[in-house]
Amino acid sequence: MKKEDYARLDYCDVWFPLLAPSSELLKWMKSRDWPSDQLRWSKLRERYIAEMNTTDARQAIKLLAELARTTPLSIGCYCENESFCHSSILRELLNGVGD
Repeated sequence: MKKEDYARLDYCDVWFPLLAPSSELLKWMKSRDWPSDQLRWSKLRERYIAEMNTTDARQAIKLLAELARTTPLSIGCYCENESFCHSSILRELLNGVGD
C-alpha cells in the first residue's frame, strides 16, 4: 500500500513504517540472484529480526503487543507474495513478547 493511500482509501488507521524492513534490506534482497526461495527467506528473516531488535523497533513491538491484548490488531504491508512477507515474522515477534 502506498503511504498516501492508507487513510484516503481507509486501508488502516496508522502508518507505522518503523516496523517495516528498511530500504537497505529491501535493496539488498532485490540485488541478489537467489538460488532458492528458502535461502532468500531465511536471509530476509535473519536480517529483518536483527533490524527489529534495535531499541526503537523492540519498544514499538512491545507497545503493540500490549495494545493487542485489549484491541484487535491487523498488520498490513505492500508485499506481493504473502509466502515471503515480513509481516508473518512481525506477527511472530508480537506473539512472542513476554515469552
